[in-house]
Amino acid sequence: MQNTTTNSLHAPSLRIGGSITAGAAITFSIFVLMHELVAQDGGGIEPPTELVMVDPFLTVEDPKTIEKHKIKPIEPPKKMPEQLRPELEITPDDNQPNVNVDIQPPTTSYAKTEQVFSLIDGESRPIFRMAPKYPTKAAQDGLEGWVELEFTIDASGAVKDIRVIDAKPKRIFDREARRALQKWKYKPLVVDGQPIEQPNRMVVLDFKLES
Repeated sequence: MQNTTTNSLHAPSLRIGGSITAGAAITFSIFVLMHELVAQDGGGIEPPTELVMVDPFLTVEDPKTIEKHKIKPIEPPKKMPEQLRPELEITPDDNQPNVNVDIQPPTTSYAKTEQVFSLIDGESRPIFRMAPKYPTKAAQDGLEGWVELEFTIDASGAVKDIRVIDAKPKRIFDREARRALQKWKYKPLVVDGQPIEQPNRMVVLDFKLES
């Protein structure tokens, strides 16, 4: 009988102790779970931005006026005075005679040929004549002279086969006389409706200095 009573007293005590233990375990679990949730949510929360207080009585300063400076126009460069070319002083060669360098332009006269031809359609006459150039050395030395030339007029009126027959002085004016005669042009000689050559023509070119 005594044993039965003792067992009955121990039963409620065991139930109360188990309930307390179970409640403590549940409470601890809930606390741990909430702590994890708070820790996870706290990582993504941004701190509140700082609020900027605006003064309602703030006055705005007037904008500064930018002064525009006038740009001076660029002056064109001053024209440089033209440099005078130095005059070259011509010094005569010691080996040459003392002559005046300022040479007057020479004149050349053309002597008539003495040879007579029997021409059916008339004698050909030059339609263009080139005056020969006066040799510089001869002009400096004051030389004058003449050159007698023989030549042929071809069918077109051009001059060919030029040769010097005589000259005075010798070989001074020959080259310039030949060069000038080479550029002469004659009217072609026509016989029976056909232009023909005129060989053995002669001319004398005189070389004279103007006084």
